[in-house]
Parts: sequence; C-alpha cells; structure tokens
Amino acid sequence: MNHTASRTRRTRIFLASAATASTLSLLAGCALPTTENAEAASSTAQQEATPASSTEDSSAEPTSEGSTGSDSETEAAMSENHDYWTADDSAAAETEEQSITLDGDTASTESESVTVQDSTVTITKAGTYRISGSLEGQVAVAAAEEDQVTLILDGATITNDAGPAILLTSADGVNIELAEGSTNTVTDAESYAEDAEEDAAIFADTDLQITGSGALEVTGRGADGIATKKDLVISSGEITVTAAGHGLRGKDALVVAGGTLTVDAGGDALRSNNEDDADRGYVLITDGTLNLTAEQDGIDAASDLLISGGTLDIVSGGGASVAAVEDISSKGLKAGALLVVDGGEITTDSADDALHSDGSIQLSSGTITAATGDDGTHAEHTLTIDGATVTVTESYEGLEASYLFIEDGEIGVTSSDDGLNASFNAESEAADDAESAEAAEATETTEQAQPGAGMGGEMGDDGSELIISGGTLTVDAEGDGIDSNGTLQITGGTTQVFGTTRGGNGAFDANGEFSIDGGTVVGTSVGSMEQTPASGEQGWVAASATGAAGEAATVVVASGEELGSVTPTKDYGYVFYSDDSVTAGETYSLENSQGSTEAVAGEAPAGGMGAGMGGGTPGEMPGTPEGIAPGEDGSEQ
Repeated sequence: MNHTASRTRRTRIFLASAATASTLSLLAGCALPTTENAEAASSTAQQEATPASSTEDSSAEPTSEGSTGSDSETEAAMSENHDYWTADDSAAAETEEQSITLDGDTASTESESVTVQDSTVTITKAGTYRISGSLEGQVAVAAAEEDQVTLILDGATITNDAGPAILLTSADGVNIELAEGSTNTVTDAESYAEDAEEDAAIFADTDLQITGSGALEVTGRGADGIATKKDLVISSGEITVTAAGHGLRGKDALVVAGGTLTVDAGGDALRSNNEDDADRGYVLITDGTLNLTAEQDGIDAASDLLISGGTLDIVSGGGASVAAVEDISSKGLKAGALLVVDGGEITTDSADDALHSDGSIQLSSGTITAATGDDGTHAEHTLTIDGATVTVTESYEGLEASYLFIEDGEIGVTSSDDGLNASFNAESEAADDAESAEAAEATETTEQAQPGAGMGGEMGDDGSELIISGGTLTVDAEGDGIDSNGTLQITGGTTQVFGTTRGGNGAFDANGEFSIDGGTVVGTSVGSMEQTPASGEQGWVAASATGAAGEAATVVVASGEELGSVTPTKDYGYVFYSDDSVTAGETYSLENSQGSTEAVAGEAPAGGMGAGMGGGTPGEMPGTPEGIAPGEDGSEQ
C-alpha cells in the first residue's frame, strides 16, 4: 500500500467534522480543486498525518461545535477527493454519428473505425456509435488513450456466454447513452475464472458515464453488474441491475447525479473500493431515485460517502429482522473515512449498522429513517447531527461514537439497549499502536485520579464526549437512555428520554461529569439506577413516582404553576425534569393519576445513584446493559 495515501486517509478519518453545507454545494456542482488548493490540502494532510499531529493524536479532542480543525482544513481535505470524469458533449457533437447493427453472432456497419471478428464488435477510434439489434457476443472499445467514445444504445440486446457483454479496454472515457424510448439489455457469462480481472456484464478499464432517458437492464450472472477500474458516473436513465456479485462498482469513484437506479446484488449494491489512493474510493450522490437491495452493504465507500440529494431506499443483509452473518458486512451506508448527509431522503433496513463510518459522520440536512439489527448510526470518531431529521425505528444501540454532538435537527431513537452511547471503540481500525498506548496511559492516569473510577474495568472516564446543544431529541431505550463513558453535557434543545422498564440502567448515565446548562430535559425510567447532574447552571428536579405508559406527569411549583409535563411511552417509576425555570433548593411536586410526589430541586431521590458515579444494587455496575448484543442467543435482531 502507498504509505503516504494511508497517512492522508487516516487524517481524514480523524477529522471530527466531515464537511460543511458549502462543501456539499461545491461537490454537487462537480467543482474541481485548483492546483494551488490541491497542493495546500496535500501539504496540510501530510503535516497532520505525522505522529506528532494533533489531528491523529488520540488525545486530541474536538470542540463542542464538533470540529478538530478549521473549515478551510476540512474543505481542503475534502476537495482533493471529488473530481471525476464526465463526457465532453461538445466533442461528441463534432463527430458524425455512425451506425452498428447487431445481428445474431455478427454485426454490420459502414464505419472504418469498427471491426467485426467472429462475434466480437470492436470500436477502435473516437466518435459516436449508435448500436441496435441483438448480439450473441461482445461489444468492445479499444481506442487511443486520448479518444472519447459515445455508445448510443438504441434497442440493443447483448449477451455473452464467455465474458463481459460490453468491454471497454482503452479510451480517455466512454459515455453510454440510452436512446429515448429504448430498452436495452446486457447479460454476461454465468461464471468467471477465480483470477479474472474483467468480471462484470459491463466492464471498463476506462472512465464510464451513463446518460440518456432510455432504459438499461443489466444482468451480472457471473459476478458484478457494471464495474470500472476508474470513475463510474450515472447521470440519467432508467437502470436496473441484477448481479451475483456487486451491483455497481467504480473503483476510483462512483457518482449518481440523476436517473432511476434499481439494484439487486449478492454483494454490495454500490461500491467504490480504491484503498490505495487517499483521494479515491469515494461515493457521491447528488440526485436520482435509488432502490438498492444487497446481501452485503447497500453503499460501501473505501473513503468518503457523500449524499446531498436524491431518494434512497436500501435493504441490506435481509433487513433488521435477519441476524447478520459473521464476517460479512451488511450495513446500509458505510464509509471508510467520512459519511456526510446534507440533503435527500434516505430509508435503510439493515442487518448490520444502518449508517457506519470508520472515521466521522455529519448529518446536516435531509431525512433519514433507519431500522437495524445493530447500531442506527455508528462513527468510530465523531458523529455530528446539526440539522437532519433522523429516525431510528429499531436498533440495538441508536447513536454511537467517541464524540457525539447533537446541535440541531429532529432526532428520534428506539433501541433495545442504549439510545445514545459515547464510547471509544476498542475495535477501531483507525488508531495505530502509539495512539492505543497513549489512550491506555491516559485511562490509567484518570483511574488513579478518580476514587472509584475504573471499577470492573468499565467505570473510568474514557475521554469520550456527548454534548446536546440544540435540536429535538426523543429516545425510547431499554438500556440507558443517554450514556457516556466520558462526559455528558446538555446546553440547549429539547431532550426527552424514556428509559428502561427492566432495571439495571437509567435515563442518564455518565462515567465522567454530567451537567445541564440549558435546554428542556425530561426523562422517565424504571427508577432503579438513576443518575442526576453533578454540575451545571440549570436547575433540575427528580422524583420517584409510578405511572403508566401514556399517562402524563406534570411538574408543579409551590405556587401551583405548572412548569411542564411529560407523557412517557411506557411504564415508569422515576421522573426527571429540567428547564430554565427550575430553581435549586425550591420544592416542587410531581403530579399524575397516582397522586402527588414532592421533590427538592437539585436533590436526587432516595435509593437512586444520585449525582456523579454512584452505586446501584449490590453486584450491579452502573451502565451495565441488560440488552443482548446482536449475534448472542436470544438477540433482538
């Protein structure tokens, strides 16, 4: 592997903020980086990738705004990664269209740039070629490296029992245009040799773009549907791909900018897999309608996965109700470095994580609805939600990251274990040995400095952060509602937590400091293991009170004035309330159909964990989930 590329990729992995809205607008317009910007980005990435870099240092922490670096550094790192090939329309217009008529195991043409040998039709020069008829054989492009070729498929049926039906071996780039009103079908061999490099119904060693308003039906019987070793760009058309392997694969880049794309794949539905070059291996979706069914990942990007528009409906691994197969990734959206959603409508139903990044995730706008047998959204480094509408309808854990920031948006989470979880993931592939050693040393220091910390190996503050500063968040969890293995800070927004009904967890849990400095925060839970804030400027009131699902509980000040109420979605034995009208030391009452319970603001009810890290029942450790992880016997999938 190219070590420079590897270091640059790791720099992007550890960027806490994936991209800004302006960056996505730039990408949607397909703006290419200038030489000056590219050199500056490369220089910045190289400097930050050194062992002394604060960006890659595991001790480097992002700000509460969710960014470890300046916007310019983020944009520079992103801009290098998103240039891709598209056809030159003016060049195609200057060439006279030439016709190729397919006929059984041969073809006829008057073009001197086309050869027909046995059942193979080969185009050798730049130009525009209209192809119609049926062929039991192969259409190939073997032009000069500077040549651009346009293939207009106009009612073409191509079937090859011996390999790819369309094979693009050399050219500057090839545009496959689907003629208006036409239906075209492409089918390849039923199997390939194990070491075959050309293994798709449409296979290209060149850049490839698909345009036009017609229809294309691709069947990859032996392996992939459409694959290129360079850029694959879908601009328009009605494209249906059925593949034994991956549906669409653009090694350097896979871009969908329009059209209707329906994929049923035995591997990934969409895939970009260049792991050797740090500025390649990305997927960009700006528009179009995508219906993706995959036995493995819905969309898999070796580096960045960027979505700024379009409608996506994804089913991976059979969906949330199916147990994920060990050692097979079946995630909805997966990125090796950055996953950014800044528009569009996304629905995922996956056996594994719905959204996953080995680096960071930023959800800035658009609508995301996810059902999963594992995590709703999982980032190894940072997850930032700053405007998107996110609904996790079914999950093991809802939102998980080392640094988890809720800044804006409408977020709803349903989970069989923790709703939100900030925790460093020991399985992270991004951290190198030096970073792991530093993290271990930092944890040991923390445990020595905090009495009681690190008990059972689970109680110490691991440095993770969970910060809620805006938006509307509703959590329905059977583990902890909101759990941080580091600090938990709430400074704004509206947060509702409906916690466990079975005990062993609480509405809120933090190994480090838990503070509230703003916003409206309500929580209910069974009441066996509840934690209250140890610091913060805003008052709060907590009471042990029994109630039933759908039954409102109202917080009333001594004067009789109602401060607010909460209507839990399930039975409860504990209620927590905080907003800017609560005054520490004053007595409030919690009223529901069961009666009235008095509580003093700032005082935890008897029998709970209280402020900071507390006890719980003998033999139990705070934060220990009673949920069963996916893959274990009796798991909720």
